[in-house]
This record gives sequence, structure tokens and C-alpha cells, in this order.
Amino acid sequence: MSLSSKVVTAVNSVLPSTTAPFNLLALLWDELIQGEGACHYHHDGTRLIIQYTDWERPGAGGPFTMQMHLYPSGIVEYHYLTMPPPASGSATIGIQNGDGTDGLTVALDADYARDGLAIRFAYLPHWLHIS
Repeated sequence: MSLSSKVVTAVNSVLPSTTAPFNLLALLWDELIQGEGACHYHHDGTRLIIQYTDWERPGAGGPFTMQMHLYPSGIVEYHYLTMPPPASGSATIGIQNGDGTDGLTVALDADYARDGLAIRFAYLPHWLHIS
């Protein structure tokens, strides 16, 4: 899911990348289709929860059920509920900024996502200052 880009591409890559959608939250960046599934969102007062229920990869797996939690503090969490193998074998899982110059690839074309997995992205304040 991109928070700003209108670019739609099923061709995933390593992050960061200037050819990938900007402001990208790559929960499972691959060619996925809704099929019989659904996408829902809910704000519980502390976070926005976006859930993809029973999404599929054409001819290669699913149905997948997973969530993205977005917190006002900037923390982002990915939660994977149902990920039948090969779940993320051809996908990118990660995050990147608004111009594709900073990001983090958690997994690229590796069967990493599994039932019950959670990933948290959080900014850690500087713990040491030298003056």
C-alpha cells in the first residue's frame, strides 16, 4: 500500500528503490487479487487497522489474511494470520519513504511470512549524544 503514489505495479523489488511506489508499506508486495476476499479498516481509538481477508496470488497460493496497524506515533506493524505456503516466496515485505531513498527490506522473494508472524517498524530515539 502506498500512502501517496498512484503507481500500481506487481513487479516487486528490494527496498529502498526509486522505481517502487513511494511512501510504501509493503505488507506483502506481489501480484495479489481480492478474489472472494475483502479489505476492511477500523480505527479503535489508538490505531488504524487495515485487514486483507482471503486475498490470493493468481495461480500460486492463498488465501492470505493479514493486517497492517498504523499508530499516530509513526509505528507500523504487520500481522500475518493465515499464510499458507508459499506465502511470500515471490513477494517483498518492507517499508520505504516518500522519494525511494530510504527503506528497509525485511524479505525479498523468500518464504518469510507465516501464520502468527508480526513485524514492527518503529523509530528509535538517539540514545547517545556526544558534544
